[in-house]
Amino acid sequence: MSIKTAKLKLSIKAKILGILALILILSFLGYISIISYINRQVSAITQSATSQIYNFENKANKNLKNNILTKLLIEDVKVYANYINDELSEIQTANKKSIIPSDKLLQDKKKYTSRILSLLEVIEIEKDRPGFMFIINHQGKIIAVENNADKSPYAYHFKLNTNLLNSNNKLIIKKTEEILNSKTTDGIIKVKTIKAGNFFVLYSRINSINCTLIKVLPLDYLNSQVKQFAEKLYNFIVSINGNIISVYTKTNYIALGIFLLIIVIAFVIGSFLSQTISKPLNRLKEATKYIGKGNLIKKIKINTGDEIEELADNFNLMTRDLKDYINRLSKSISRRQAIEEEIKLAANIQLSSLPPPTPNFQINSIDLNAYIKPTKIVSGDFYDYFLIDDNNLFFAIGDVSGKSISAALFMMTTKLLMKRFALMKQSPDQILKNVNDTLALDNQTCMYSTIFCGILNKTSGELKYCNGGHTYPAVYNGNKFKYLETMENMLVGLTSKSEFKTETTTLLLGNMLFLYSDGVTECKNISNKMYSEEQLLKQLNIARRDNSQVLIDNIKNNILMFGKKAEQYDDITMLCVKLLPSEKNLK
Repeated sequence: MSIKTAKLKLSIKAKILGILALILILSFLGYISIISYINRQVSAITQSATSQIYNFENKANKNLKNNILTKLLIEDVKVYANYINDELSEIQTANKKSIIPSDKLLQDKKKYTSRILSLLEVIEIEKDRPGFMFIINHQGKIIAVENNADKSPYAYHFKLNTNLLNSNNKLIIKKTEEILNSKTTDGIIKVKTIKAGNFFVLYSRINSINCTLIKVLPLDYLNSQVKQFAEKLYNFIVSINGNIISVYTKTNYIALGIFLLIIVIAFVIGSFLSQTISKPLNRLKEATKYIGKGNLIKKIKINTGDEIEELADNFNLMTRDLKDYINRLSKSISRRQAIEEEIKLAANIQLSSLPPPTPNFQINSIDLNAYIKPTKIVSGDFYDYFLIDDNNLFFAIGDVSGKSISAALFMMTTKLLMKRFALMKQSPDQILKNVNDTLALDNQTCMYSTIFCGILNKTSGELKYCNGGHTYPAVYNGNKFKYLETMENMLVGLTSKSEFKTETTTLLLGNMLFLYSDGVTECKNISNKMYSEEQLLKQLNIARRDNSQVLIDNIKNNILMFGKKAEQYDDITMLCVKLLPSEKNLK
């Protein structure tokens, strides 16, 4: 538009204003009426759109919550349930059963329940993750609970071996029955309480064991997730409010000019302009309802050629960005789960390299048992045992510096080297010397390991051993336990100049040798107090010593009770060897 044309239009408007000045009073009344109507329409539409998006208790917005729950939360629980189901496939094949009875899980804790608990420990990677998980069988009995459950205010209702159908809390019984009787394999239940606050219960079936994985999640966490989406919508509505006011002001001037021309025409044109603004804004309002129902695909098409069309385009862009945000968040969760799967696979490979806690081969006159509990998914601790020949048993326990994947790799290398040199029938000091020199050749990370290894003659009871910087073992001599003080040898793996020396003692029939890592004595409670060597020796002397497994179970339970409310500080490993009578011993 040229400057001359602009001046001409301004001149025409001035003439019209002059001619119609006499009817200004009459037209003003109609003008006030129409402007008031437009003002109410714009205000109502803006408030309604804002209310549709930002009112979290609005009935329509419950669909948005459910959509986000289904997209971001249910899938997370299903991943863990499916993983546990897949991990137990080996046990199903071994038992030739398609479903493992939950009673069998409770009877054989070493074979089943400890396996499930180790899987739940994966979740501890996320230290600040809200809520907790547990598993119930088809009778409502809790067979496994996540380790961090005690951090939740409502976790006291969900203890191991508790039957939720026999709870004193009627609400827990009701919700448990809903889950067990549900025809769907996964879902969400909202629970309203007074003491612990409102929360959601998410569940997913584990078909292989006929059990259900349950996740308890605070309602506040859900609201925080929903609000992240709603805040963007709300800020957009606030930002366009100024544009709406600008359009409204422009319309006022147009209506004023038309009213000054003629009252009748002003009313007609004013009504038309009112509809022109209200209709597209109402379509924007309807679009917000679709978003409130969780539909992020809906697009609005407005071809007015003005600011309202621009607002519609921005609205479509906003919904596209929200959809992309949800997709990116979903992919981020998938990537995180893939990493967790890789770490769990590494942990399974590492644990499979260790011999079973109880020997799966015959060792006459020897009672042996072991226990290991990593502080993370992978461990820096290790133990090993095997027969060098028909009469000599080799055993060892070690602790690698650090707790990461690199520590686990260093541990596996150390263990393999020890077995190689031990099978060459070398003495304990030669074994540690050769392992040390091999590790020190290219140890740029300066990692090291503490190791105690020994060779026990089953017939004579002679024990040859060497301690490479490890904790002192405890020996039961038929009367009481006491620490076996060993020579101060160097740590294994730091330098090729390290020297080691073999020591010898004799175990009599019934004597026991108890080996452990520093994760036992340095276990801390919530008061930051350590378990200590003195407490361990005291507990060894009051614990039952029927066999090696009973002794280790007594010490394990005592340690777990001591630090039950505190985070595990270090890997916990124990190995117990007891000399039993044999035919040669009896002769």
